[in-house]
Amino acid sequence: MARYPFWTDKEISELKSYLKDGLTQTEIAELMGRSFNSITKYCNKHGLSSRKMKQNFPANVQAKIDNVVEKKEVPTTIVVSSTPVKEKTLKDFQARDMIKYLYDLGYRIEDGKLVCYVKQAVNVKDIINA
Repeated sequence: MARYPFWTDKEISELKSYLKDGLTQTEIAELMGRSFNSITKYCNKHGLSSRKMKQNFPANVQAKIDNVVEKKEVPTTIVVSSTPVKEKTLKDFQARDMIKYLYDLGYRIEDGKLVCYVKQAVNVKDIINA
């Protein structure tokens, strides 16, 4: 099954602005470089249509809405939480993960015992001449 690219925030706002302007989904698909089905599925999933996005408000109400949207303020300070990161303990891991980690390190379980295999360089001449 093919995986299609996820919708970015920029693409979503672009799509909503096109719908608000009254463009059809076919036109939007061409402008955004996405398939018609992709546009249609996203609109259906999120309840978007050009009729819902382009509402006919009285001029004074529309001006207030536009005014609020334009004055959207971005916070100038960023709050960073100083929660310390909890270190993981053995209780945080599942047995299967610990066994896999030990296996990758060279440990094996044989006859109910934990055995460690160690790589050691051996001189072949010593083995032959012994």
